[in-house]
Amino acid sequence: MTPNAHSEVPEQARTGLLHHIAVLWPVWVCLGLSLLGGSVLQNAHHARSVVTQQQQLELQARAMRDRLQAEAARAFSPTAGLATLIHVDGTLSRERFERLIERSLTLVPFIRSVVAAPDDVARYVYPLAGNERVFNLDYRNVPAQWQQVQQAKKQKAPLLFAPVRLVQGGLAVIQRTPVFVADTYWGVLSVVADLDRFMTSAGMGENEQLEVALFAESGELIWGQWPETGMAGSSVPVNLPGAQWILRVRPQAGWSSAGLAPEAVAVWAGGSIMAILIALLVGQTQSLRRGNRALFDEMAHSREIQSALERSQAESLAMRDRLQAVLDAATEVAIIATDLDGNVTVFNRGAERMLGYDVQEVLGHSPAIWHVAEEISTVARTLRQPSEPLLEGFAVFAHLAQAQGTKPQAWTYMTRAGKRVPVSLALSTLRTPEGESMGYLGVARDLSAQRKAEADLHLLAEDLENRVNERTRELRTTMQTLQQTQEGLARAEKLAALGSLVAGVAHELNTPIGNCLVTASTLQEHTQDIHQAVASGSMRKSAFDAYLRDVDQGVDILLRGLSSAAELVQHFKQLSVDQASEQRRSFVLSSVVDDVVSLSRASWKSTPYQVGTAIALPKALDSYPGALGRVLTNLLQNALLHGFEGRSSGLLQISASELDEQTIELRIEDNGIGMRDEVRRRAFDPFFTTKLGQGGSGLGLNIVYNTVTGVLGGSIELHSTPGVGTQFILRIPYHAPSRGVAPSA
Repeated sequence: MTPNAHSEVPEQARTGLLHHIAVLWPVWVCLGLSLLGGSVLQNAHHARSVVTQQQQLELQARAMRDRLQAEAARAFSPTAGLATLIHVDGTLSRERFERLIERSLTLVPFIRSVVAAPDDVARYVYPLAGNERVFNLDYRNVPAQWQQVQQAKKQKAPLLFAPVRLVQGGLAVIQRTPVFVADTYWGVLSVVADLDRFMTSAGMGENEQLEVALFAESGELIWGQWPETGMAGSSVPVNLPGAQWILRVRPQAGWSSAGLAPEAVAVWAGGSIMAILIALLVGQTQSLRRGNRALFDEMAHSREIQSALERSQAESLAMRDRLQAVLDAATEVAIIATDLDGNVTVFNRGAERMLGYDVQEVLGHSPAIWHVAEEISTVARTLRQPSEPLLEGFAVFAHLAQAQGTKPQAWTYMTRAGKRVPVSLALSTLRTPEGESMGYLGVARDLSAQRKAEADLHLLAEDLENRVNERTRELRTTMQTLQQTQEGLARAEKLAALGSLVAGVAHELNTPIGNCLVTASTLQEHTQDIHQAVASGSMRKSAFDAYLRDVDQGVDILLRGLSSAAELVQHFKQLSVDQASEQRRSFVLSSVVDDVVSLSRASWKSTPYQVGTAIALPKALDSYPGALGRVLTNLLQNALLHGFEGRSSGLLQISASELDEQTIELRIEDNGIGMRDEVRRRAFDPFFTTKLGQGGSGLGLNIVYNTVTGVLGGSIELHSTPGVGTQFILRIPYHAPSRGVAPSA
C-alpha cells in the first residue's frame, strides 16, 4: 500500500462519518424541536417563579417603608411643638426647652440631642451630657452644617439630612426646622438622631436574607451597602418630614431556583423516544441506497474514461486557437517572439499595424530590420562591463531580457515605410515547464499619441499659468477696493455707534438735570417768600422751620441728581477716551462693563428687556478697554436689534470668570429668539445682515470678531438655538498682545 493510500483512509472515514450525520437530519430536527420546546416551557416556569418572588419582595419593601415613615414621624415630632411655642411667644427659655424636650425624648431613645439655635448659634442643647462640643456652636463655622441651615431657611420648611458627621463624633440623621417670628427669621431647631439606631428601630436590618439600602433622590447612598454588581431588586419612595428617600431591597443570594418544570421534562422525554424511532427507520433506508449506488458507479466509471480522452484532444485544439485569437486581438500593442537565435516565431496583428510588415515577411528573420542600428550600439555601450567585450545585434536584446526581465524601456521602431515610431518595449525570457530558456518575448506599445498629449499638456499648462496670473492681478485690485470700502463702512459704523451713545447720554442726563432745575426753582420761590416775611415782620418760627426742612430736602434732591449726572458724564468720558485713543492700560473689567451698560441704558430703558451683569475676576486686565467697550456695545446693540424681536420680555446677561492664570472667559447670552443655522454660520461675515435697509450694515459682528481675535488677542464662539437664545463666548488673555504681534493659536 502506498503512502497516499494510508493518508486517504482517515479522510474517507471522516467523510463517511459526516455523511451518516447528514442523513440523520430528521433525528436532529426532532431532538432540536423537543429541546427548544422544553426550554421554552422551563424558561416560562422560571419567569413565573421570579415574578412571584418580585411581588413578595415588593410587599416586604413597602412594609419597611411604612415602618420607617412612622418611626421618622415619631422621632422628629418634638420640633413641631417647639417651633409653634417660639412662633407664639417670640422667645424661648432654657427651662421650658428642657421640660418640653425631656418629655418627648423618653419615647424616642435613639435621639442623641435636640438643639435650638437662635441666630444660628446652638444656645440650647438637650441633653447636654455627651454633647458639650455642640453647646454655643456657631453653624456658620461648620460649612457642611451651615449649608444645611441655609437650605432650610431658604425653603422655610423642615429639611432632613443624612448621613451627617457630627462635631461630637458619629453619623446622624438631622432634621433642620427654620423658625420665623412675625416673618422674621429667629433661628433653627435641629433634632439629631443616631443613624444606625434610627434604622435599627425602624426594623431595617432584621431580615438577614435581604440587602437593604437607603438612597437620596440624587442617588447618594444614605445607609446600608449596595454593590453595583448585584441585581436591581425593588425600589419604593419614602416620604419623610423634610426629605424624599428611596428604599432599595434585593435578596442577597439572588432569585431562588424554580427547579425543573414537569411539562418540560415530559416534552424532552417524548422527543428522545421519537428521535430513536426515526433513527431506526433512516438506517434501513440508507442500507438500500448504498447497494444501488455501487452499481451505478461502475457503469459511470467506464463512460468517464472515454469522455476524458475526447475532451483532452478537443482542449488541445481549442487552446491553440484561443492563444492565436488572444495575440491577434491585442491590436494596440506589438507582440513579437523569437527563438534563442533571434529568429521571429510570433508576429501578431498589432505588430503588423504598427510596423507595416506582413507576418510571412518577418517569420524566421531578425528583429534588427525594424530597429535603428545607432540606438542598439548606444544601449550596448551602456551595458558594457570593463572586463567584457561589447555586445552586438540581437545579443543586446537577449542580455536585457535575461538581466532586467519585463522592465519597459524606450526604443525607436522603423516602419516599412521608413517612419520612426517611439515605443515602450518590455522584454522577457520564455521558459519551458522545466525552467529552461526557449526564446524571448517583446511587447511594444506605441508612444506617439502619449508624446503628442504631453506636448499639448505643456502648452495648456503655460496658457493656464498666464490666465491665473492675470486673474490674480484682477483679484488683488478687487480686494484692495473691497478693503477700502470695508474700512469706510467700519468708520461709519463707529460714528453711528457714537451718535447713538451721545443720544443715550443726553437722554439719561435730561432726567436728573431736569429734576435739579425744578428743585432749584422751587427753593428760589420759597426763599423769596421768607425774604418778604422778614421784611414785613410777619416771620413765624414754624414757617422758618418748614422752610429749613424744604431746603434740606431740596439740597438732597440736588445732590442726588447732580451726582447721578456727574457719574454718567464720568462713564461717558472714560468710555469715549478709551474708544478714541486705543490706549493700553490696566483696568478692572467690571468698571468697563458698568460704563457700557450705563451708557446703553437709554436704548434699553424704553423696552421690556433687562440687562444683568455678574463679573467675578480676581485681578485687573492689561489690555485695551476702548476696544473691549466697542465689542460690548456692538453685542448689546445686536441683541437689542435682533435678539428679542416679537418678545414681550427678555434678559441679556453679561458674566465673566477666570479660566486659568492667563485667560478669562466673558459670556454675553440672552434668552431671545435665537438664530437659524444658516444665519449663525454667516454671522461674522462682513456685510451680512438680516436687517438690510432697516438700519443694519452687516459689519457689527464682523468688527467684534476682528477686534477680539486681533486687538484683544483672544477668540470668540457663537452658539444659538432657535427659540431658546444666543450665547457669545469670548476668551481673552489678561495681558493683551502688543500691537502688530499676532496672538498665539
